Amino acid sequence: MKEPSLDCVKMKASLQRKLLKEWSGLSLEERRKDMRTKALRDPIVGPWLHRVQQAAVHHVQEPPSRYVAKHSHAK
Repeated sequence: MKEPSLDCVKMKASLQRKLLKEWSGLSLEERRKDMRTKALRDPIVGPWLHRVQQAAVHHVQEPPSRYVAKHSHAK
């Protein structure tokens, strides 16, 4: 039995047509929201995106103390 071949170009074109239909009439902001929602629901991308978002929220930047002048130049 012959395995079906994978045609990446055909698959990409098909997915683009599907998205164009889904997004017709939506604003750019609505399209972005839809992409984000789908990415968060994805079983592979979703957990990674959640971790990235949490890291960004909890990231506290230390003040650049090494740039603070040690000696005052005031007379």
